[in-house]
Amino acid sequence: FYLSHTMRELDCFQQLRRDPWFVSPSSLFIHPHMESVILRSVPFDAIRQDQSEIPLDEALHSYLPGMWTKRLPQATFKVAARLTERIGTGSVLMANLDNMEQQGMRVRTAASALPAPPGRPEDRTIRVVTPIEIPLIRRVNPRYVLAERHGPKILDRDEGEPRGTENRSIRIPRSFTNRWLHIKLDEGTPIGPYLDLGDGERLVTTSPAGRDEADVGSEHLQHPFQRTAFESVEWHDEATVIHYVFGLNRTISTDQGYGSELIYQDGYGREVAFGSKIRTEGIGFKLHPEIVGQTTEAAMSGISGGLAEWAPTMVRALRSHLAVQSMETGGALSSFDIDDVISILLAGWSGDGPLGIEDLVTTAATLLEDDKAMTRFVTRRVEARMGSPDEEGEYHPDDQEARSNSIERMIQMIRRTLEGFSEGPEAFLEFLPLWIHRTILMSFGVTAVTALQRISGGGIGEIGYGLTDDSWRGEDSKVVLFDMAERGNGNVSVARTFMHIPNIIRSARGRRGALLPSMDFMSTLEEAMLPCPQHHSDLLGLEYRRTDGEDSILHRSMSDIRRIGQEVFRVSGETWKSLGIEGPNDGWKLPLMHLMRREIADTNELSRDDVTRATKVCWNGCPECSERIDVVQGGSAGMDHLDRMLLDSWFRHSREATVDYHHIAPEDIVSGDNQLCLGALHTLALRTENQRLRSTLQPWTIGIDVPRSDPSGGISILIRESDIVGLRTEQEAGVIVGTPATSVKRLLWFNLLMTAYLDLSGMIPEDRREVTLVYYDAREVSFQDVGMAPRMLDAIREAA
Repeated sequence: FYLSHTMRELDCFQQLRRDPWFVSPSSLFIHPHMESVILRSVPFDAIRQDQSEIPLDEALHSYLPGMWTKRLPQATFKVAARLTERIGTGSVLMANLDNMEQQGMRVRTAASALPAPPGRPEDRTIRVVTPIEIPLIRRVNPRYVLAERHGPKILDRDEGEPRGTENRSIRIPRSFTNRWLHIKLDEGTPIGPYLDLGDGERLVTTSPAGRDEADVGSEHLQHPFQRTAFESVEWHDEATVIHYVFGLNRTISTDQGYGSELIYQDGYGREVAFGSKIRTEGIGFKLHPEIVGQTTEAAMSGISGGLAEWAPTMVRALRSHLAVQSMETGGALSSFDIDDVISILLAGWSGDGPLGIEDLVTTAATLLEDDKAMTRFVTRRVEARMGSPDEEGEYHPDDQEARSNSIERMIQMIRRTLEGFSEGPEAFLEFLPLWIHRTILMSFGVTAVTALQRISGGGIGEIGYGLTDDSWRGEDSKVVLFDMAERGNGNVSVARTFMHIPNIIRSARGRRGALLPSMDFMSTLEEAMLPCPQHHSDLLGLEYRRTDGEDSILHRSMSDIRRIGQEVFRVSGETWKSLGIEGPNDGWKLPLMHLMRREIADTNELSRDDVTRATKVCWNGCPECSERIDVVQGGSAGMDHLDRMLLDSWFRHSREATVDYHHIAPEDIVSGDNQLCLGALHTLALRTENQRLRSTLQPWTIGIDVPRSDPSGGISILIRESDIVGLRTEQEAGVIVGTPATSVKRLLWFNLLMTAYLDLSGMIPEDRREVTLVYYDAREVSFQDVGMAPRMLDAIREAA
């Protein structure tokens, strides 16, 4: 903004430009329907007239009460929040909207009573207002501000008055928004496959003998994933979306974990949020209730049964449960407070065996009864955060008082939080099914946005997703993808058009001809559902820990990322050894250790940086796959409802509900001991004026699947053998002789590339390493329809 404004205002740039037609409009990249917000400053002349109007989106991102901003070049400004009050014994502060309006804030109500966002009791509502005018306070010191010596309050003559010796000078906090949204949809229309045919072309089904033909409708051409995973996929011309920010996470010292949360209320004690309303278009995916139910039951069984691989998911669910429980009892916990509670609970876990919910309940009860144990664990937590004692083992006088106050305050907060939890796991287990339901939908939404960005080219902030109110309450299972712009921006329309492109349609002479995308949305979504490369790299590094640096079948099966796995092992191997991590089967422990990494490093006399790197792995999510704070509904508020373990389980149950997916071990592909039916005929055909082109079962290699329950046991190759459900002729498994010309190219490249992969993986025994050549003219066989997802194809190229 600064450079663009300078170029527009200085005459020398206009005089020296090479081409006179060059222009630089000030609002070239602002949506024409975007509302504006007025900025008012204290003192009144601190900002120029041309700086006093900003887009509403920018205001909701960077100009909310309690934020500091450096977006204006002349100074640092604080958005006035007025006097804040502390809620409960944690680090949550409240700012009153009525006080802000008395000091110049002007708002209008966008929604008077929406369902409460995450972390609030189910019966709560929230009022959403849209800012019209925002008051700014110019800060004299651009870097530092005064705060309470032993608390989270800011004492900057806006949120509170300085208190002499009780002040401390801190760096200006960074603010991260807690966001949420509300969606209202019009009546949807089903989305079918892409069926663009040329003149004189039609799709037909044939009798078993092939003599009789009948026209077939689009409702009979369903993608296997769309058929089993979703009860419906519908287009909505009008989706009303209210985005709002209901609080800020303000970090005072990110390297040591300090921070506070700021929420807003009005004079009647009701929660208030700042937001905006848009009318856009979207796609509603209703996840099949039966598949969601199966996944929920499997997760409940794993968590309540104490299965090791489910422990990180259990702890993530516990975070959400404690946040809701604290609000119901009249208190409030910030995300920083919950981090402290979870780390203290985990402090009683030795790390030698599985961790179940009963273990955590027992630890909570023990801490409440044993004052010495509570003080010991809390002291270790506080000292790890404060960096005291110093490297010489001594306490500085200035730190001693702060240390004592922090310990006392944390003990009070933890006692209040654990009182209900220590009585038994019943309340948590009652809360768990709803959390699992929400987390499946939330995790799917992030992955669906990722898939849509791949095929549409949409950038950050252009595509969003959200759960309907009924889905959030557990009464429905609908996730909506929408354009994050008034009246849409075209991204979700791409998914509607190319939701599913049947292979036979690529032989038709439609308007687009050969210009169709190489992958449709459903195939892209399938690939995005698989674990990310970071997860596989971490598993390979852990496998090197088990084999002491030697290659195993797991490394040979993923040879494309073997070097990355070697680097992971080089960086973290010795630290894993010190922490008692023996291999991939111990991988579930690392996310739990990461929650108390500073304490572990100090106790084991290890470098904090080494422990942080060694425990930051992708077990049940990472920023590369599901933990995308730039996409997730609610920003930081929605992060506790993302879990890759649950999403993988849901995807696996979806695949197992149809015969079209196969999980095949590499050695079974080599031996031919599998149920693939390659090149078999469909009863579906494309009838042209001159011929009939038959659809066939064509393999699509999605990628590699490694079960978390036994990562060292080997991999499975995930293959989908048909792009449509049913419509098969009666043919047995195996390779079909006499395959139609429409499938020759796909089968040729599948055979060549799969053979190359098996050879690179060392799966082909020496006595079978023979190549039989058959000469034919291959000049017309282009490397296009190869039958492999891009990531799998890139893996083979990298390994080769």
